[in-house]
Amino acid sequence: MYKYLILFLFFLWQTTLANEQKLNIVTSFSIMEDITKNIVLNKANVTTIVPKNSDSHGYSITPNDLITIEKSDLFIVNGLGFEGFLARLENSKLNDKIIIASKSIKPIVDNNHEHDGHHHNNSDPHIWQDPLMVITMVNNITTSLCAKDAVNCVFYQNNAQNYTKKLQDLNDKYALIFNNIPKEQRVIITTHKAFNYLAYRYNIKIFAPFNIDSHAEPSAKDLAKLSDLITSAKIKAIFTENITNNTIIKEIAKQHNLNISGVLYSDSLANEDASTYLELIEHNLEVISQSMK
Repeated sequence: MYKYLILFLFFLWQTTLANEQKLNIVTSFSIMEDITKNIVLNKANVTTIVPKNSDSHGYSITPNDLITIEKSDLFIVNGLGFEGFLARLENSKLNDKIIIASKSIKPIVDNNHEHDGHHHNNSDPHIWQDPLMVITMVNNITTSLCAKDAVNCVFYQNNAQNYTKKLQDLNDKYALIFNNIPKEQRVIITTHKAFNYLAYRYNIKIFAPFNIDSHAEPSAKDLAKLSDLITSAKIKAIFTENITNNTIIKEIAKQHNLNISGVLYSDSLANEDASTYLELIEHNLEVISQSMK
């Protein structure tokens, strides 16, 4: 009898241990890490390749990163060309665990920026600057989690629903705020074109010397056009960014005797006003709307 009891307890222990095993999820950058954590809460371990206060555009993946991804159960990325370092993973068995959060989202294509006299067809990957786009990302991530971990599917779905409510409420709040600002005042200048989705969602205009890729230098023609625009449109709101080289934008502000209106968070979380995605997007929307009043 004792023998059967021991076997039963051992089986129970093994079952409990198996149930307590958590998914190991790796994400590509800090914003994706935080969004994923809001869905899984304590049911998975979530880490990121590109940490806070780091520029994903110029990141070079390391051998240790590849090992981390290989050991993971899922690797969640933004997609739309944002993670340039993913080129190292092409034709790799790691592709089987990659989840693209931007699936089904049609990107904004910016054909208006010039470098050295040439137009570039640039798909903008910065979809997280629109909180309603993030709802689609949350749905995509949740679907993939349920496929991988059916036992906790309802748990993930409930968390996703709660997070979606917060995103929707935030959007509703600022949609009303921007609608009450005269259209001619809804114009700002910032460092690089990371805010096209925010601009589209709230019907505002955002101009920048740097293109979607913050490492591509603006041409003299681009800078001249921007300077003329500031003068002709009497633009007063000008912002720096948290992880971008702001030397040029500061020079532009100095030339036009403008005070910097604040800092916007583009491609990374930070440790101060943007330690979570919700803090990041609310900070951006708040300082932009305040600068227009």
